[in-house]
Amino acid sequence: MSVELRHLRYFIALAEAKSFGRAATALGIAQPALSQQIRKLESELDVVLFVRGNDGSHLTAAGAAFLPGARASVADVADAVATARRAGRGESGCLSIGFIGSSADNLIPAALRLFAKERPDVEISLTETDLAQLPGCFERAELDVAFVRRPVDDPTLLTELVMVDDVVAVLPDDHPLSGEQSIPLSALARDAWVVTPVSSSRAFRELFLADCSRSGFEPTIGAEASTPEAIIGLVASGAGVSMLPKGSHSLPRDGVCTVPIQGEESVVVMAWREDRRTPLASAFMRLMREIAHGDRLERRTSH
Repeated sequence: MSVELRHLRYFIALAEAKSFGRAATALGIAQPALSQQIRKLESELDVVLFVRGNDGSHLTAAGAAFLPGARASVADVADAVATARRAGRGESGCLSIGFIGSSADNLIPAALRLFAKERPDVEISLTETDLAQLPGCFERAELDVAFVRRPVDDPTLLTELVMVDDVVAVLPDDHPLSGEQSIPLSALARDAWVVTPVSSSRAFRELFLADCSRSGFEPTIGAEASTPEAIIGLVASGAGVSMLPKGSHSLPRDGVCTVPIQGEESVVVMAWREDRRTPLASAFMRLMREIAHGDRLERRTSH
């Protein structure tokens, strides 16, 4: 036999009740069964824990020494059970969120504020990543959920739309179209382009080429850059024009202007690995859906 949690519970109940009868009643077991279990516990410990007298059962010196540790052990188990249950309900634990650039930059802060208020015991970490690193981050369990711009070309990841952003042309401020209210993509057919390299995302490059093809031209690639800041810098230097989601950059900037592109939009998605989804991640994803849905309704109403 080894000492089990129930033996500790029986011992504590008897120590507090000072009566086998009262302790058995409190535990909901028969008195003979309690007596048997206490004897087994004493045998396992090779000490006498209780002595019986006319006024009940009292702890021996060994029993009194054993009681604080027994109570602490039972309390530790109760705490562990409660912690596990909170984690299982998504009320505690660690949540790792990834993002690329400023994707969903308005939605993520709003969701984090609400989530922290509702679940103060949750530790949240934010990690900036890129599409090339994203699958590996999920594979190594470094991320629970990420917010990126479509397309996501990894088959291990599921995605769900959370926001649609306008797309703008990024032009040198002396470009002939810099003063327009909006332009079709085809208006930039003769310009050189600053684009994201294939090494960062083949899917993004293919999407860009497909957009140009639908607009009736094949773009001339003048330069490549991996971040919106670098792209804007190259446009300012005269390397070409580009197009970016409206919320992916900080403008105005000297030497550069933006003009909305007609009929183009950028989709921000929530990405996750279904086989790695935790209750905590599920809870955050539900909240994000509620916020994103409300935001979309507000956008529809405002238009």
